Amino acid sequence: MVGGAAGTTNTTSTFRALLLRYGQAGDLLWEKFLDAGTSEDRIYNTAITPDGAIFCSGSSTSTQAKRAMLLKYSAAGDLLNQYLHEPLHWITLTNPQGTLNIGFFLNITSGKVYISGTTFSQQDFHKVTVLKFNEQGNFLDYVKGISAEYGIFASNSFYRNGSVTVTGRLTHVQDQSMFYLVNYTDQNITDASDIVPGTGDGFALLGNYPNPFNPATRIVFRADRAAVYEIRFYDPTGKEIAPAVRQDFSEGVNYVDFNGDELPTGVYFYSVSSGYTSKTGKLILLK
Repeated sequence: MVGGAAGTTNTTSTFRALLLRYGQAGDLLWEKFLDAGTSEDRIYNTAITPDGAIFCSGSSTSTQAKRAMLLKYSAAGDLLNQYLHEPLHWITLTNPQGTLNIGFFLNITSGKVYISGTTFSQQDFHKVTVLKFNEQGNFLDYVKGISAEYGIFASNSFYRNGSVTVTGRLTHVQDQSMFYLVNYTDQNITDASDIVPGTGDGFALLGNYPNPFNPATRIVFRADRAAVYEIRFYDPTGKEIAPAVRQDFSEGVNYVDFNGDELPTGVYFYSVSSGYTSKTGKLILLK
């Protein structure tokens, strides 16, 4: 399978998503174009399921927005499903401060399809984003990560043991670059039946970055409602190693900075909790 885009030479300069299938001898079996209208549609990745269905991930750019795209074809090249992720308020092309550019990586496993990549906004910098679909190609949910303090450039993703891991380069606003690895469990990318109206993207820990760290790291979590949250820090015995943080946080992505300058090298833990939920993460301090 080969996915890409074919450009036109007319004044509209549109690109149409192009999918090619070759035989084992390299002979072209069929080629399919996606009707784009005034859009620019591109396929970045392809995968074939055990039953022969073909999934393609990419992006579709109209005059208003760039959106993640998922296509499903039959083994014969018939288009079975097409999904365009609705643009969010900060990523419309009519606003020069933002654009959406995800759909680079594709993972299929256990009846679920995941596409991942990067969102971009001058206000929010770059963020890792993962979209989740069922085996029919119908959208279930998405999660977007990290904090506005960092720039994210996704370079790969893979699925293993019930979670999607995205890797790439993380750049701090002070131009300090480092490798990053973000892991999303299937429970943090919920099925549509699990989504409760009015709870935003759901409460989740988004990790701490960098990790390992020395001496400071930033703990990032997503709050599904405005509330008082408490962040506590422990050693492996359960002893608290730093004063707890207790304050009001708004709905959406929040962060708390932690400094381990006075602690020895080791593994530590933190918990983020409110009156209705609690989650625990791991801190790795290397000096």
